[in-house]
Amino acid sequence: AGCEGLLLGLKSGQVWRIFLDNSLPILVTTVLSSVRCLDLNATRTKLAVVDDAGRLVVRDLITDTMLYQDANVNSVAWNTHLESMLCYSHTTGGLSVRVGSLPPRSPQSMLGVVVGLCGATAFCLRGNVMSNVPLALGATMWQFVEAGLFEDAYQVACLGVPLSDWEGLAQAALEALNYHIAREAYVKVRNLPWLELINDLKERQKRGDNSKEVLLADTYAFTGKFKEAARLYQKSGNNSKALAMYSDLRMFDLAQEFLKEGSAADKKELIRRRAEWACSVHEPRAAAELLLSAGESQRAIEIVAEQGWTDVLLDIGRRLNASEKEPLELIATHLRRLKALPLAAEIYRKLGEEEQVVQLHVEARDWPEAFRLAEHLPKILPSIHYQHAQWLAESDQFISAHEAYVLA
Repeated sequence: AGCEGLLLGLKSGQVWRIFLDNSLPILVTTVLSSVRCLDLNATRTKLAVVDDAGRLVVRDLITDTMLYQDANVNSVAWNTHLESMLCYSHTTGGLSVRVGSLPPRSPQSMLGVVVGLCGATAFCLRGNVMSNVPLALGATMWQFVEAGLFEDAYQVACLGVPLSDWEGLAQAALEALNYHIAREAYVKVRNLPWLELINDLKERQKRGDNSKEVLLADTYAFTGKFKEAARLYQKSGNNSKALAMYSDLRMFDLAQEFLKEGSAADKKELIRRRAEWACSVHEPRAAAELLLSAGESQRAIEIVAEQGWTDVLLDIGRRLNASEKEPLELIATHLRRLKALPLAAEIYRKLGEEEQVVQLHVEARDWPEAFRLAEHLPKILPSIHYQHAQWLAESDQFISAHEAYVLA
């Protein structure tokens, strides 16, 4: 280790390794015909040999096994930056790149023979002219992505690929829940929103808060793949998350389609969220109708009362059953506040609260009708006389007021 050496390819097909501090050469391998070109990778663990017949043979020197071979090759070179990558030029023209055990992609246009490979640049010799040939490594990177080998894909990308390929790698790694590679790739493109998402997903994964389906669904939702996200939420038993996603996006039609076979509680929750949105965009009538259909009568009544729609309040009251006392009493209270006393009286009659009906006539100063109704309610008759007496006194009718006080 650390000694200078020389790799020799002979016409006999033998490949020898010679070290300057060792007088004994070491036979590495033998090919079928004269050696035309050879190269050793950066870690000195793999050897590529091209013979006069145009055969390329790549061997693993550790296990002494052949890794792969190819034909119609005139030159080969290993990458000095990535020990598993080599490129070779063809006798028919063109340059192929191969990484690891993946098959080579379609040859890249090039004239001459390759004599070196550094990063994403191949050095090619044609006659006595040396030229630099940039390699399009995006396709090679995607080979690793499709194979699920994200670490290798990242190493290839680091040699030089466009930003669009970095973003593609980041997205693919994120969808595969490989947050380390996804984060490194998004750092390259400086995408802060995605980095924040990845940090959040990593923390949740570390705590074990969510299943893989939920984490992937959150990723799909962030990328705009809403239907895929909803399916994963449903698969993991998190219908509420899908409902919240569609509601936040105001995609209520999609949410309704998603909940076609959902539970009654989920459907009710969707209607409630839709009503909240209608309120936020100043559509109180639509919000009230939605809340009523979801059984949220009291909330609907409050919205209508805020608008002062007495006719709508009465309509809601007529639709409710007499057994629904709380919402009916709320309607009557609001109608009373809005001075719609005849309408409030109708609701009180539906509730069977005749005493309140009498009191409404008192508030309207309709004393003849108040006394007529109070005749059937002897318990409240003294109270009606007392209120009548107070009103007479306030109206400076003192003699009549005195008589009324006596009756009270």
